[in-house]
Amino acid sequence: MSLMELFASVGVKNAHFIDDAFDLAPTKGLAQEDVQHFIDRIDLPALERIGELTGIADITDADAIEALQVLEHTHSIFNSRAEFGEAGEVLFSDFFTDRSGKKSDLEILIDFLKKSGVESERFGVDSYHDCKSEPQLVFIDLRLRENGDPITTADAVEVYKKTREMYPTCKPFVFLMSTLTTPLRNFRESFFLEAQIFASQFEAISKQNFRDEDEMQAVFTNYIRFLPELHRLHDRIGFIEGAIRKAAVNVGNTLRSLDLPDYFVLHHNTAAIEKVGLGTYISDLLLEYLVNEVESSPELWNLAAELDGWKLQKLPRSRFGLTYAAGKIYSGNILHSNFRLESEAARGLGPKDGYFYLGDVFFLKDEYASGSPKKAYVIATPACDLVRPEKLKERTIFVCEGRVKKVTLATTPTGDGGIPTTIISSPNDTLKQFSIDWNKKRLHTWHVEEMSAFEKDESDYVRVGRLRPLYAIQLQHAITADLSRIGVQRAPNMLQPMGIGVCVSNGVKWVAVDNDDVNEPCAAAVADTEDGKQALYIISDATVRRIRKKIKAWLDRNSTFPSAVTLRKIVESEAFEEKLMYMIHTRAEGVAPEDDIVRPMAGVDGISEEECAKMVLVRPNSTTAYAKVNGGRDVSPEQEAVLVISLFKSK
Repeated sequence: MSLMELFASVGVKNAHFIDDAFDLAPTKGLAQEDVQHFIDRIDLPALERIGELTGIADITDADAIEALQVLEHTHSIFNSRAEFGEAGEVLFSDFFTDRSGKKSDLEILIDFLKKSGVESERFGVDSYHDCKSEPQLVFIDLRLRENGDPITTADAVEVYKKTREMYPTCKPFVFLMSTLTTPLRNFRESFFLEAQIFASQFEAISKQNFRDEDEMQAVFTNYIRFLPELHRLHDRIGFIEGAIRKAAVNVGNTLRSLDLPDYFVLHHNTAAIEKVGLGTYISDLLLEYLVNEVESSPELWNLAAELDGWKLQKLPRSRFGLTYAAGKIYSGNILHSNFRLESEAARGLGPKDGYFYLGDVFFLKDEYASGSPKKAYVIATPACDLVRPEKLKERTIFVCEGRVKKVTLATTPTGDGGIPTTIISSPNDTLKQFSIDWNKKRLHTWHVEEMSAFEKDESDYVRVGRLRPLYAIQLQHAITADLSRIGVQRAPNMLQPMGIGVCVSNGVKWVAVDNDDVNEPCAAAVADTEDGKQALYIISDATVRRIRKKIKAWLDRNSTFPSAVTLRKIVESEAFEEKLMYMIHTRAEGVAPEDDIVRPMAGVDGISEEECAKMVLVRPNSTTAYAKVNGGRDVSPEQEAVLVISLFKSK
C-alpha cells in the first residue's frame, strides 16, 4: 500500500504546521546594536515618524533606541518598514533571512505530504487561528520563541491546547519537531505529560529527517497505519473513566444502605477476631467491592477485546524499557497506597505505635533523605505474629534485604526466584521511580531494641510502602520454603533492553558502519522463553531504518568488495526491516543462548541458505566466532558472515 493510499484509508487529509519559521512578524524586540545602526541611517523626518508610531513626543535618538527594543514598538516599525526605505529593510533583514532558512526543511516535508494527498496549513506562534480545516497531523516546533530564554515546552503545550479548543473532538497525531536533537529527546516526555496528550498519538522528530523521503515514508507508515486503533483506544479509555465513576456511585449507594447494627455485626464477627480496626476492615471491604463493581462494567471488557485484537508485531517500536506510566500501573498492582499507611499512622497504627505488617517496605533513613537509596528491607514475618504489638516485642521480626536502583529505560522488572521486582516512587520526586530486587538469601532479624527505636524516633529505618497481601505472601513463601509461585501478575516487561552496533566485513577487516546506539537501551530488546528454546529479538523501527541506510551508503562506496552483491540483495529485501524489527528464533536442541548463531534472513523467500549465512545477529556474552567482532579487527577464517549485528547490555 502506498503512503497516499494509507493516508486515505485512515482519513488523514490535513496537516497543521506551527513554527516560528512562519511568523508574520518578529516575536522579540530588536537588539540595541541593530537599532543604533538603524537610527544612524535615517534622517530627522524619519525619526519624527518613529515618534508618531511609538507615541513618543519630541523623540530623541536615545528615546528611539530604548523604545524599539520593546516588542510592541518593534511591531509598529516592522509594519511600516517600507516608509524607511533601505534602512527599514536592513533593520529586519536578519528576521527574513532566519525565517527563510528555517522554512526550507519544513517546505520539503509539506511538498512530500502534498504528493501523498495531504494538504498543509502554515502558522506562526501567534497566528494559530482561523484554520481552514481540522487537522489529522499536527507539527509543533519545540522552540517557538527564540528570545534567549531557556528552552521549555510551555509554548508548544499552549499551541496544542489551542488545537483542542478549536476542534474538541479532534484526535490528531502530533509531532514535536526541532533541529536540536538533545533538547528534543529531553523534553519529549514532559511535553505529552503537560499537554495531557495520548502518548501513543505523539512522537518527537528531528527536522533533519524531513529531507530524507525514505525516512519520512517509514515514519508515517509505522505510526499512521495504527491511527484507527488509537482512536478507538482513546474512546475506550474515556468509557473506562465513566465506568469507574458509575461504580463509585454504586459503592456510595451500598454504603448508605449499611445500618449501624451492620457495623456492630461486622466488628464482632470478623474485625474483633482478626484484631484489626473496624475502619481498616471496612475500607478493605469497600476497595474490593469497588473492584467488583468495575469488573461488572462492559466497558472494561470491551477494552480487553480491543487489545486482544491487536497484532503486537505491527506496533511501532521506539523503546522497550519501563516507562513512568507503565511503572505506575505495575506498582499500583503490587503496593498499597502510601496514603493508607499515613492514615494508619495518624490513627496510632504505625511503627511508632508498635504496629508492623507483613510486606512493610523500609529504606535506610539517611539514604531516604538523600533521595538515592541503595538498600531496602521488607517484613516477611507471618501476619498472625504481627497483629499484637504487646506480644511482638517478645519475638523478632524477620526482614529480607533488597537492592534498590533508579528506574531507567534499561530497567527490566523480573520475577527471579519467584519474587517480583517492586517498583516504588521516589520519596523526593514523584516523577522518579526505584526498582527493588529482593534477595531471599539476604535475611535479617529485628529484635525488641530495633522495634523500640521506632517508638523513640531513633530508628535507622523509615517505612516507604507496603506490598499487597498476595505479593507479600509470595515473597514470604519464596523465602521460607521452596514452594510453587502464587499465581499473580508477571512483571510487565520481560524484554531485556539492549544497545546495538553493526559491522561489515571488507574481506580483510571488520568495519563499524553504525555504533550510534551501542549504549542506548531504546535501540533493541531480547526476551527468552522460560524453557530456553526460543528467543524474541526486536530492534526499534528508527534504528533498523538507520542501519539499512548506513549499510547501503557503505555499499555505494565499496561496491567492488567480495559479497557486495549478496549484501545489497539482503538489505534491499522487503523482509530485512520486518525480520529485524520483530523476529522469533528457535534454537537447536541443547544450544545455550550464548552459543547460538542467529541468522535473521533464514526462511525468507528468494534468499538462499548460503546467502542467509552472510548476516548474523550476536547476543551479549556470545561464545561464537562473532563474539569479538569490532571495527578494525581482522576477519578470521571461521567467520563466513559479512554483516554482523551485535547486541550490548545497556548500563
